[in-house]
Amino acid sequence: MNDYPYPKDEFDEPPAPGQPVGVHLPRRGTWDRLRAFVIVLLIASLLAYGIVWWFSTQTTDKDDAAAPTTTSAAPVDPTDAATTDEGTEEPTDEGTAPEESEEPTDEPTDEETTEEADELDRSVAIRVLNSTSISGLAGTAAGALVDDGWSGAEAANFTGTPPSVTSVWYQSEEYADEAEAIAESLGVAEATLVDTLVGPISVILRPDYAG
Repeated sequence: MNDYPYPKDEFDEPPAPGQPVGVHLPRRGTWDRLRAFVIVLLIASLLAYGIVWWFSTQTTDKDDAAAPTTTSAAPVDPTDAATTDEGTEEPTDEGTAPEESEEPTDEPTDEETTEEADELDRSVAIRVLNSTSISGLAGTAAGALVDDGWSGAEAANFTGTPPSVTSVWYQSEEYADEAEAIAESLGVAEATLVDTLVGPISVILRPDYAG
């Protein structure tokens, strides 16, 4: 006698050939068993990568903040200048070329020559005396002096004992500068002081005078 109080349903029917009996499910495949493990492994890997990346960025930011700021400066040549706590001094003698000293020269400049010429008395009386057999030589020499600015030059003949060569004589030191300038103008070596001279300056022409 069947005491089962409930009506029969699909589970009370005998299974078809090849189907599991009762509530047993069919056997799952390999992928179905591994899928959840693979998903968990991927999620864990992503989380680990994210944590490592976050920590690395935090460490880099701290290092950048702690590093001191440095500025580059151009290299300084120690020979350029000697410095002290008070500031920069003038370049030292070490490593620098010595300055060339300008030594005064004995040669007069054009300006000095002009000043000396302006100080000369070019109206001083000058006797140009011919002591040669060349006629008109004194007049030629006197004309050359006039052309050179000596307005007091006059020609005449020499009397007495002449010097051996053409000479410029002057009466006193007062006329020394003028006598030297006249000698230079005529190409005479030097002027001679003759205190017995009648006039201030005399030029005695001899045959050596080139004219």
